[in-house]
Amino acid sequence: MTITSGVTTTESERYWNETAISISVEAGISIKLFSSKVSTTVTTSFGYERQTSVAVLQEKSVASSINTPPGRAAALWQQYNRYVLKRHNGTQLEPVAAWEFGIDSYVTDEYPD
Repeated sequence: MTITSGVTTTESERYWNETAISISVEAGISIKLFSSKVSTTVTTSFGYERQTSVAVLQEKSVASSINTPPGRAAALWQQYNRYVLKRHNGTQLEPVAAWEFGIDSYVTDEYPD
């Protein structure tokens, strides 16, 4: 039996930190005194992002055999993922496209035990 599978995904995480410092100075002269003002503003931003994407869609075929004794039945199952792209048309979601990808996960069984 030949089973087709193959999806490669990538995941990335990003933490970021931004710090900004703003300094302003005002200087002036009064009649008897010299005066000035200094103000400082510090702002900090923190963030986190996580992204998962399909990197490679490469199919591969894997051949597997099951030796079944006479008087018995055998089965081989494969896990599949189905992705459906949907678009909102203003009132409801409608399917646009669908993809099915087999995963390298197989289960065999025989009947009767």
